[in-house]
Amino acid sequence: FERIYQIPALPSAKKVRVVLDWAHTTGLFMPPNLVSLPEFLNYDLDILVKNSAGEVVAYSTSFDNNYEVVDFQGEAGESYS
Repeated sequence: FERIYQIPALPSAKKVRVVLDWAHTTGLFMPPNLVSLPEFLNYDLDILVKNSAGEVVAYSTSFDNNYEVVDFQGEAGESYS
């Protein structure tokens, strides 16, 4: 899915942080005397931030956790998707 946000008209660029996290399964529940299966993720989501010209300004593509975080300098009045 796609979300578009516009940075307000500010006198200067500002740091922008985009964070995405989601629920995940942390393995199978097993009786204490059985070996449990390792932790795993049901989904692998990523963040890709583009400016209004379609240029990538930030991305996060980790695969071993249930969150993604990107930081970038947002330009005043610019739209990002």
